Amino acid sequence: MSRSTGRKALAGVAAGALVAGGLIFPQSMARADYTYTAIPQSGMSLVEVNSVSVNEGVNGAGELALDGNTDTFWHTEWQPDVVQPPHHITIKLADQAVQFGRVTLTPRQSSNGSGRANEYELQTANGDCTTATYTKVAEGAFSGLVADNAKDQVITLDTPVAATCAKVIYKSSWGGHVTGDTTSRAETVASLAEFNAESATGTAPTPTPTATQTAAPGPEIVIPDGAIELTDGDLKVRLHPDFPQVVDYRLGDKQLAGRLGDALTSVLINEVEQPVTVGDPVVADGSKSVTYPLTFPNLPGVSFDAVASLEDGAFTLTFTNIKDDGNAVNRLRIPNHDLVSVTSDDAASQLTAGNVNVNRASTADWFENVANTAAGSATMSYMVVANNSTLAAAFDSNGTEDNRATGTTSPGRV
Repeated sequence: MSRSTGRKALAGVAAGALVAGGLIFPQSMARADYTYTAIPQSGMSLVEVNSVSVNEGVNGAGELALDGNTDTFWHTEWQPDVVQPPHHITIKLADQAVQFGRVTLTPRQSSNGSGRANEYELQTANGDCTTATYTKVAEGAFSGLVADNAKDQVITLDTPVAATCAKVIYKSSWGGHVTGDTTSRAETVASLAEFNAESATGTAPTPTPTATQTAAPGPEIVIPDGAIELTDGDLKVRLHPDFPQVVDYRLGDKQLAGRLGDALTSVLINEVEQPVTVGDPVVADGSKSVTYPLTFPNLPGVSFDAVASLEDGAFTLTFTNIKDDGNAVNRLRIPNHDLVSVTSDDAASQLTAGNVNVNRASTADWFENVANTAAGSATMSYMVVANNSTLAAAFDSNGTEDNRATGTTSPGRV
C-alpha cells in the first residue's frame, strides 16, 4: 500500500487471488414470498459430528442439539487436545425429502456463547445421509458482537431445495470476551445448543434485470519501456527497469498496482538521502528472479544487490552481496517504495492490519477502508493485507535494525 511502515526493508509480499466481489454486478433476484413451516425436531436425528467433548459434564454429545433444551449443547473436543476447525454437524431432517428453506442455530447460552458459528457453510443432500453427496447451498458469516452472543443465528436459502439431510460446517467460530470488548474473541472449538429447520413453500424468484455497474476507474498504471516481468504460473509481476520497484501484479485479467509513478532515484542511508546508481538488471531462474546492482556515488566502497523474486505465489525483495568497506551503513530505508497501491477510487479498497499486543483486554487487529479513511491515520502494523476489488496482497518483513553490527556483509545491518 502507498504507506511507509518505517522499517528498513519490506522483505516479502504474497500476492494472492482473493477475489472480492468483482467489477460487474449481475442481475438481481426478486425474493419470493415464502411461507415457512417448522420441521418437527422430534422427527430429526443426528447423523454425525466431527468431534465430541467428554469434558463438558452432561453436555458435549451431538444429540443435544436436537433435545429441545437450550441449556444443553453439543461441544467439540478441547481436552486433552483441541480439535481444530472446520467442524460440522450433520442432521437427518426427515425420512422423505422436504423443501428445505431455513435453519436456525441457537448458540450455547452459557460461557458467552463460546463456540458459536462465525464463518459457515450449509450443505444439503437427498437420500441416505451417510452415503449421499452433499452440495453447498449457502455460506456466509455471523456477527461476532458480544451483544449478539446468545441470539439465534438464521440461515435462509434464496431458493428452497429438496433435501433429507443438512450439514452445517463451522469454518471458524466466536469465543468469549473480556470487559471492554465489543466483539468476541476468535475460538477454535464449536458448540450448538439447538438445531431447528423449516420447510418453505411459495413461488421461485425470477431474475430482475438491473443496470450493469462497474467499479470506478482507478489511477492509470503506466508500464515503462523495458519493464521486467517475473512469472510464477498464472501470477505475473512487472518491475521498473530503472529501480527495483513493482509496477503491477496480474493474475489472469485481475490487476493490482505497485508503485504509481516514475522510478525512484535515491534511498535513505542512516537517515541521509543518498542518490543511487542502478546497474543493468539481470534476469535469472527462468524469469523468476531479477538482480539490480546498486552503488552510491557519495559513498565509495558501498554497494549491494537488490534481488526481486517470485515463487509459490510470493514476491520477495531481498538485499544481498552487501559491501561496506568502511562500516558506514547502519540503516537502509526506501521512502515511497510502495510494493502495493490501493486507492479510494475503488470503494472495496481496504487495508487490514494486525499488531502484536500482549494485553488480553484489548484487540490489536484493526480494519481500514481506504475509501473512507484519511491518509496517514494508520502508521504501524505487524502483519498487513491490502486489497482492491479483485486482488489482495499480504505483507511480511524480516527487516531488522542493528546499529551494532560490524561485519561488512551482515544481513542484520539492513
